[in-house]
Amino acid sequence: MGQNFTDIIENLYNNNVHSITMMNGFLYIGTEWGGVWKYDASLITVGIPRSNSIQNTINIYPNPTADNFTMLVSSGKGNVKIISSSGELVYDENILSSKWQINTNDFKAGIYFVQLMEGDVRKTSKLIITK
Repeated sequence: MGQNFTDIIENLYNNNVHSITMMNGFLYIGTEWGGVWKYDASLITVGIPRSNSIQNTINIYPNPTADNFTMLVSSGKGNVKIISSSGELVYDENILSSKWQINTNDFKAGIYFVQLMEGDVRKTSKLIITK
């Protein structure tokens, strides 16, 4: 199994990396103290590591909606803000369950952004309101 690029760099942290080169399918990392490290590029993954704090998702339905929508949040707690496309904050509420229904009767038709804050993690989804 491959190695995550972030893990590679962390392993070389004390070696003062001064160059990174990709050539002929290999990643070469030159260090001040440890010489040159060679990795098979086909075995290296690049991306954001998964953790419980990052996996939290926000699921909105129905979308588009006219009257109300239901939001499913994997953690079941956090703060939800709904912001209009003009930047106006139209809804701000702490949520306490994984299934939350929000009434949109007072919202004008348009595009809104639903933002879930859970600690330092923010997830944003687009919501379309029709009338």
